[in-house]
Amino acid sequence: MNMISKLYKIFQKTIDILLFLLLTVTVISISVQVFTRFVLFYSVSWTEELARYCFIYMVFLGACVGVRDGKQIVLDVIDNFLKGEKAKKTLEIFQYGTQIVAVCLLMWSSIAFLPFGLRQNSIALPILMSTIYICLPIGYGLILLESVIKVVQWKSSL
Repeated sequence: MNMISKLYKIFQKTIDILLFLLLTVTVISISVQVFTRFVLFYSVSWTEELARYCFIYMVFLGACVGVRDGKQIVLDVIDNFLKGEKAKKTLEIFQYGTQIVAVCLLMWSSIAFLPFGLRQNSIALPILMSTIYICLPIGYGLILLESVIKVVQWKSSL
C-alpha cells in the first residue's frame, strides 16, 4: 500500500469520525432541548441552532461519503440500455465529469457567498455565520476530491 492510499484511508476515516461526532452532538442537543422543554418547562434556544448547524455539516460530509461509496443520485435509465462493460464505464466517466463541472460551479459560487457571513452573527450561538457558510465550499471541495479520485481509479483500471 503506497503513501497516497494510506493518506486516503486516513482521510476516509476522519470523515467517518466527524460524521459520528456531528450525529452525536445533534442527538445530545436535541435530547437536551426535549428534556428542558417537556420536563423543566424551559426552552434552551442554542440547542436547536446547534443541532441545525451540525445537520448542515452532516449533509455535506455525507454527500462526500455518498460519492465515495457510489451512492450519489444518478439517472440510471441510460445505464439499463447499455450492453457492454466498456460502454457502461464510458457513461460512468461522463457522469463523473458532469458532476465535477457542476460541483466546481457550486463551489465557486459558495466561495463568493462567504464574505456575507463575516458581517453576520448567529442568533443563539456566539459564532460568525461564515463558520456555517464555510461548510458549502468544504463540502463541495470534498465531493470534487472524491469525484476526481473515482475518475483516476477508473482510468487506472483500463
